[in-house]
Order: sequence, then C-alpha cells, then structure tokens
Amino acid sequence: GANFPVGSVSISNDGQYFLAGGGGDLEDPYTAILYKVGVNEPVWRFDYSRNPVSEVAISSDAKSCVIGSNMDGLIFNDCSSKNPIWQIKNAGTISAIALSQDGRLIASGSLTNHVFLLPIDGSKILNDWKVANKVESLDISASGTYIAVGTGLNRFFATSAEGVNASGAGGTEAKDVQPQLINFQGMAQQSNAIQNSENKQKTKISWKQF
Repeated sequence: GANFPVGSVSISNDGQYFLAGGGGDLEDPYTAILYKVGVNEPVWRFDYSRNPVSEVAISSDAKSCVIGSNMDGLIFNDCSSKNPIWQIKNAGTISAIALSQDGRLIASGSLTNHVFLLPIDGSKILNDWKVANKVESLDISASGTYIAVGTGLNRFFATSAEGVNASGAGGTEAKDVQPQLINFQGMAQQSNAIQNSENKQKTKISWKQF
C-alpha cells in the first residue's frame, strides 16, 4: 500500500487498476501510486513533485491517469508511465477532476474558482471558465457534452462544453489569472501562456441556483 496519507482514489471500469493520491509525509517522496489488482508491486509511484496530491482520476479504460495537486496544478500521465505528458500550472489547488466516458475530455475545477476543459492530448485549453466561488465538486456527462459544477456559497450550475447557456441563467467569463499549459512531449518542451485578447469573443458560462 501507500506510505503516505491518501486523500483521493479512482478505479478503472474493469476494476483492475486503481490510482491513489495524497502525500504530505516528509519521509515519503511519493504523492500518487498506481496499482494493478493482484500484483504486489505498484505499476509506478509518482515522484514528479513532493507537493501533496489533492485529486486523482483514472479513465474507464485505464489508459489515462490525471493528477491534481495542491500546488502544481493539473498533471496528465499515460497510465503506462509515471512521467507527466502535460501540466497546467498556476491553476491553484485542484479540487475536482472528471473524464468523459470515452476518455477524450478532461474537466477540472480549482479552489481559485476555475473550471478547465481539455482534450487528453493537452493540445490546448478548450475552455477556462471563472466561477463565483471555489469549486467543490464537478462531473462531466458520458459524451462530454455537459459539465456540472458545485461551488461554495451554495451555488450549482451546469454548462455545455461549448460554453452555451445550459441552465437558463446568465453569466460571463472573467479570467484574472493566466494558467500555463506545458506539454512535455515533442522535440523540446513548449510553454504556452493562456492569455486574453481584447478582440477575442468572450465565452459565456451560465448557472442556475437551486
């Protein structure tokens, strides 16, 4: 088992693989661990960073492992390796992660009030919504068409993945930080800052209070 405090677990649909995340133990350099059922030794131990892991998620087919950190943002791994493929930095503590049933899309929420939507290849941030309060819970529909988000201050909203009003209430996007998407694959590491442009059309989000 893990030698660190475990705060989040996720299991593949066939029940053969499970991913656990946590950390915070000064004597243990690992913050996440992937196990295959029936095998004593883990597939890998995650040691990219010693900062504690707040959330983990594994895709239904056990091919994608997503790790959310309290300081290092969102990190994507191919489950066959502990080495990160891409990462969103400057995102604050990741508080929720969900994958679409086909594993193509990842939705993630943070305590800095952001909701991110990305493809698993990490090619770009499809949407970066800013909500009114920290994200407490999040889920994505099987097809990846809709995202439901629960926040502090007793708020709940649902939005389409394209940002179309899905709940009957109005709202606007307001980005006040610049999360950074880093892709570790390719001939050289590339770092692209996600920035607002004055002539870029604002993506709308919407929520309905219940």
